[in-house]
Amino acid sequence: MQISRRWRWLDCLLAASVAGIPCATAQEPIIRVGTRLVQLDVIVRDKQGPVTDLKKEDFEVFDRGKPVKIAAFGLADNRHPAPAAAEALPPDTFTNRLDHQKNTSTTATILLFDSLNTQFADQAYAREQLLRMLKAIPPQSHVALYALANSLRVLHDFTDDPQVLAQTLAGYQNISSRLLEESGTDSWLSFMTVNLQEYAIRRRVEITLRSLQSIANRLAGVPGRKNLIWISGGFPFTIQFDKGDLSLGSPNATEFAQETKRTAQALDMADIAVYPVNASGLTTRIRTLKPLVSRETRVGTYGVDATGNLKMPELPTTTDENNAMLALAEWTGGKAFYNTNDLSTAIRRAIEDAEATYTLGFYPAEGAMDEKYHEIRVKVTRKAVEVRSRKGYFATQSSAPSENDVTARFGGIVTNPLDATGIGLKAKIEPSGKADGSFRITVRADIPNLDLHNENGRWNGQLHVLFALLAADGTILRASNDKMAIAITDASYQTAQKNGLGFGKVIESFPGLVEILVGVMDAATGNLGSVRIPVSPAPR
Repeated sequence: MQISRRWRWLDCLLAASVAGIPCATAQEPIIRVGTRLVQLDVIVRDKQGPVTDLKKEDFEVFDRGKPVKIAAFGLADNRHPAPAAAEALPPDTFTNRLDHQKNTSTTATILLFDSLNTQFADQAYAREQLLRMLKAIPPQSHVALYALANSLRVLHDFTDDPQVLAQTLAGYQNISSRLLEESGTDSWLSFMTVNLQEYAIRRRVEITLRSLQSIANRLAGVPGRKNLIWISGGFPFTIQFDKGDLSLGSPNATEFAQETKRTAQALDMADIAVYPVNASGLTTRIRTLKPLVSRETRVGTYGVDATGNLKMPELPTTTDENNAMLALAEWTGGKAFYNTNDLSTAIRRAIEDAEATYTLGFYPAEGAMDEKYHEIRVKVTRKAVEVRSRKGYFATQSSAPSENDVTARFGGIVTNPLDATGIGLKAKIEPSGKADGSFRITVRADIPNLDLHNENGRWNGQLHVLFALLAADGTILRASNDKMAIAITDASYQTAQKNGLGFGKVIESFPGLVEILVGVMDAATGNLGSVRIPVSPAPR
């Protein structure tokens, strides 16, 4: 089973269920089981707001129509959070853990302002509405503001000061998306415009999916439900979760099937609920884009006919660009808002969903981990309430990442401005003491995030460890990707529980070096953490 802070929260729920005590006061034992514990974050609301007095026996959970036993149960009531000061870090020490970077919170909301998939005129309207909402956001809401253009940008990371976010957004310039303009090119004009359209749509899909994965990696170490409010004009093709798997609305989009499934699984594992907000507001028509035209289709369709004229392709069927966003909202337990001119109200309602969340956990039946998509249904005994949770999960066991997976995911964190938090990391940088000006990096990884097994009195495991030396423009100057075997005694394991599993590396000084990226991946589960360490100016 993949172990992360998410699983520590579930361990707490399990301990609380057995001991009959609140989760907040339960111990956090490390529990190893042979099958995956599926977590559901459930929102229950009535006309007055969140419903917080339900018990475990008030819920029923069905996996593919069959009832399952609820093994874990808890309630996170975030309406009156008690702020807790972040733990101060020693000098020249850096971490990817959010609870060390700012005030801790039991919820987290990311506002993603999508310029890549939104018409320029619609961006101005959406930004105006978002500014109105930020000025009225409740205090102590834990919110971050990101922007999506040709890459993912952090406009402001998590803060409980909405005025800071409003000031940041006010200084953000709307961006005209050239890829979006080229996506809508009339495909009958020429062979070159079809090439251009295909490339533009492909790039939009790639950038969007990988950005969603980056956000999932960022929130993987935060316990409980997280909200992603995605303010966007739409997405180029349709996603469906049915018939035992994920499917895409266009047969020509099959090249993105695995990337789309990987994105859905990342959102699943990070417990992220997606709230798409259509940036165009109230529309009088369905705005559509043509789906991808595959290279095979294009080559087979174009050619020269008997008269020497260029044969034109058949136009692909249009697809509602809201469908993918609607599917992600339903699948993750969020809610989509479209055809409304009051975007600020839609965004506020999404944030209000985090006020109180029930967390249910169950073990799939024996033999149910069939690598397919499973539909889930949650029922409660209370009448006249709205019940919302994600609609399914991929019944996959944790598996060791392949060498290609390791390379690809490490490459992703190098180009990603967000730290991955699936493994909590602290890193200290100091001069090595050598005359060559080199640095010593000491890293400590959170033991509960690692999959270790006890054999003959020793705790064993294996990590992939990346050290990447980066220039100011993000160019990799030098990098090492090594395997590190773990074999520690029980006494060392107990010490590492408190202080983290430590390892280090001496880094030679390199012309143009401004930042060192450390990435750590569990070789058994693919659980991933990363932290960036500035080295300019050099530490004293």
